[in-house]
Amino acid sequence: MATNACEIMPTFLEIHGVLIWCIEALVKEFGRVFIPCVTGNHGRNTHKIRAKGRNFTNFDWLLYQLLAMHFSGDERIRFSIPDGSDCLYRVYNRYLLTHGDQFCGGDGMIGALDPIIRGDHKKRSRNNQIEMGYDTMMLGHWHQLIQLQRLIVNGSLKGYDEYAYTGNFGFEPPRQALWLTHPEHG
Repeated sequence: MATNACEIMPTFLEIHGVLIWCIEALVKEFGRVFIPCVTGNHGRNTHKIRAKGRNFTNFDWLLYQLLAMHFSGDERIRFSIPDGSDCLYRVYNRYLLTHGDQFCGGDGMIGALDPIIRGDHKKRSRNNQIEMGYDTMMLGHWHQLIQLQRLIVNGSLKGYDEYAYTGNFGFEPPRQALWLTHPEHG
């Protein structure tokens, strides 16, 4: 908040334009694009994240809705923007996308793995009980890249900063996850 280059509204407008360009480039290259969307803790306009109406007090959700409206006439581009904190979808595999801000804890020895694995276990158990099981959970929030068989934690485009330094977090350069899902082998 204190070191942002500019306020939220100009940033919002800039990223809206950048994402339109990115989506157009992706659809030009690949023919079809599917965009699953979830909200996180950074885009909220409330002091604390809410459970009820979480997405409707979040700039992430507003951005996704405006992008979906912009591309609404293009059948090659499809969005999934759930009302809740998780997005369940299938691309050969059953994926659950969540921001990861519901998981908290960790320590200097095991780092983020403890809360992430515990959170995955809880979500997996809950989803299996309501017949919404998934094979792979994807999340961000922790600003570090972790790729396991049933779990993908995305890295950060931002990279190392004062917050990470002050928290004594391990150094990690800016990076993002990339993987392929095979129709037969997962």
